Amino acid sequence: AAALPHLKSIQAIGWAGLIEDLTRNVTRVYEREEILLAVLLTYCSPRWFRFNGEIIRGWIVAVIMGDSGSGKTQTYQRFAEFVNVGDTLSGLTSSRTGLAYALVEHAQKGWQVKVGRYPANSRKILAVDETQHLPDWDLRAISKAMEEGFLQIDRVQSRGYESQTRLILIANPKKDLIMDHFSFGCESLKRLFPPTVIRRTDFAVFANVGDIKDLSFINQKTGAAHASKVTPEAMRSLIYWVWNLRPEQVEFRPEAEDVCLARAKEMTEAYGYAADIPLVTLSDFRKKLARIAAAVAAVQVSASDDFTRLIVKSEHVRIAAEFLRRVY
Repeated sequence: AAALPHLKSIQAIGWAGLIEDLTRNVTRVYEREEILLAVLLTYCSPRWFRFNGEIIRGWIVAVIMGDSGSGKTQTYQRFAEFVNVGDTLSGLTSSRTGLAYALVEHAQKGWQVKVGRYPANSRKILAVDETQHLPDWDLRAISKAMEEGFLQIDRVQSRGYESQTRLILIANPKKDLIMDHFSFGCESLKRLFPPTVIRRTDFAVFANVGDIKDLSFINQKTGAAHASKVTPEAMRSLIYWVWNLRPEQVEFRPEAEDVCLARAKEMTEAYGYAADIPLVTLSDFRKKLARIAAAVAAVQVSASDDFTRLIVKSEHVRIAAEFLRRVY
């Protein structure tokens, strides 16, 4: 109940206003709305929901790939500090704790598994900065958990850990290349991630230093005063509201499902032929689109009158598809 005024305030600002406000007052990284949008959608993704007759994972796995100095890390870190929610792991130092797990030698008990930061943040959010420096096995170890929400470790002791973790992988292209080296941004993924991780990535955004995108589909910018309308408390209330929704509290409207399946078919026909970069594959793209649509609905606070349900409508699916079309 205490969160209601906060949720209503964000609903009233609208998401064009929200993105403009956060850009101006929090991240101060301009012309990079797609990075902020990627962060917001991942933060505001529900955990599970029913779609097309089955319960699917709702938590988002996003990749933000770009040149140094394109505002990737600042955008996430400033937002995380603003809301005071979210953990960050650096790929440069992660070998000590590991993303999935680390093996630690104990004087009396011998080798033991120390749980990594990915399962430790289950039901929450983790950003990995400098992902290009992570060891390959570490990424492979979490790839199955990215889909199933459960990390099985069969090393010294066979243990399983819940890993329903919203994940943002922030990376520069490998081997000191720059984004302009690639004719398509998605080619940079191939050098960095095993196909199993690319397949489970819901979306990737690419930032070239010299790039400015037209994101007018979010709605036109308003020329309002510069005072901040978004408070950390309101943003945090929205995040926790979404995180605590049970699957039956997320209502994916039947017509939204129809649009989602139709759009997924169109987009897999357009992008699905890139078999070596399985971001958009026939088998699971409709679920990726559904996850992004649910997060769009959450950022827009599309809720029932009493805020007990999140309602995903056709327009949210269209916005999700348009967002992907722009970044791909």
